[in-house]
Amino acid sequence: MNEKEEKVSLPFFGVPKIIPFVKPYRKTILLMVSFGFFSSLVDSIYPLFNRYALNHYVAEQTLDTLPWFIGIYLTILIVQVISNYY
Repeated sequence: MNEKEEKVSLPFFGVPKIIPFVKPYRKTILLMVSFGFFSSLVDSIYPLFNRYALNHYVAEQTLDTLPWFIGIYLTILIVQVISNYY
């Protein structure tokens, strides 16, 4: 005998059903989402640093702003590591 399985469709992927269980962790979840968003934002900045380095240091063959570039790059890298840790 073939039994047809009924496919249950939950609205919004079933998220409304888990909301009562995650309410005590609202602040933690919001913090995690915020850090994830910030980390993604920082990840999108790295290609801009590479473009600047190639256009300025390689194409123009100058090292006039290299200390500032290294400082800002390392600062953003450290902030991203801290953000990913938390």
